[in-house]
Amino acid sequence: MSNPSLLVLAVLLLAAGCRSPRVEQIHPMTEGEMRAVFSRAQDPRRFWITVYGSEEGAYFANANRLHPDQVVALPFAAGKAQPDWPLVGVQATSKESFLALVDTSSRDSWGAPDIVLGLRGTPLGPPAYDAVPEHVAEPVKGYACVIPTLRYDLMQMENVLVYLRAAQGPLGYLARRDEKKTPPVLVLGMSWVNVFSFVQLNYPEKLLFLSSSSAYGPSADHLIAEVPLKTVRGALAVDGLIDGEPATLVLDSAGDFELAMTEPPVEPVRVSVGDLVFPRAKAVAAREHALGLPSYPRIGAKWLAKYKVTIAPKAKVVYFERP
Repeated sequence: MSNPSLLVLAVLLLAAGCRSPRVEQIHPMTEGEMRAVFSRAQDPRRFWITVYGSEEGAYFANANRLHPDQVVALPFAAGKAQPDWPLVGVQATSKESFLALVDTSSRDSWGAPDIVLGLRGTPLGPPAYDAVPEHVAEPVKGYACVIPTLRYDLMQMENVLVYLRAAQGPLGYLARRDEKKTPPVLVLGMSWVNVFSFVQLNYPEKLLFLSSSSAYGPSADHLIAEVPLKTVRGALAVDGLIDGEPATLVLDSAGDFELAMTEPPVEPVRVSVGDLVFPRAKAVAAREHALGLPSYPRIGAKWLAKYKVTIAPKAKVVYFERP
C-alpha cells in the first residue's frame, strides 16, 4: 500500500472501525486518468455559471437550474427495511435509474467517477475546482463537474453541479451506510437542496417531496416546531439544547443514529429543538461513524424518522410535523 492517498484512507478506515468497504476496493485515480478527465474541461461560463469564492469553498451561481411550478414525490428506495434511509432513484436522459442519497450534512453533491462521466459530466476549469468532504472523514478529493440533466420523476434539473470523486470503486464514507446491498452512486448535498423552494423528508411515509417554486404551508394541526434554518460549513443546522445547554445542531438526514457527539455521555440526553423535545436520546461517538465537523453535535435519521421534516431554503426555516 505504497500510494499515500490509499495509506491515509486505510488509517481512517481502521480508526472508524472499518464500517466502510475495504480499502482494497477503492483505487485513487492515476495521473493519466485525471489528465484524460480534464482534457474535456470547460470554462464555467460556457454553462452560464459564475464561480464565487467563499469561506466554505467555491460557490457556483446558476448551477442546478430548475423549471418553475414543479412538484414531485419520490419514494425512498430502501422501502420498509430502512424507512430512515432517504435513498431515491434519479434518471438522466435515458430510462436508466441511479440511486442517490439526500445528505443534508454534506455541503456539496458527490458522485463516483464512472457515474459522473457516464452521465456526460464535464469538468470545470482550468483551474480545476477541487474540494475535500468536511462532513465525513473522507480523504479523497473531488473535482467540480456539470451534468447536463438529471430527472426526478417528471421534474428536470439542468447543469447539475457534482464533485467527481477522484477514486474508482465505492463512495467510501460519502455513502454513509456502505454495508447496504444497494449503496448510492450519487450524494445530493445542501448545494442541491438550496435551489428548491422546499424539500420535504417525509420519513413516516418514506417519501421525498421536491418543489421548484411553490412555497410550503405546514398543517396547523400537525406542526410541532418551526425553527430558523442555519448552516455550518454548508451543512444544514438549527439551534437547540442538549441537557439544557445551547448548541448548534447539524441535521443529518442520512445519519444512522439518534444523536452523535465528539464525547457522548453514557446516559441518554435530553434534546430540544424549538418546541420539539426528545427526552432520552442515545448519543454515539462521532468517530464511530467517521463523521466530520467535530464541533457540532448531530441529530440523525433515527431521531428525524418520527417526523415530516421540511426544509424551506428560501424562507430560511425548517418545519417539523407529526405524520
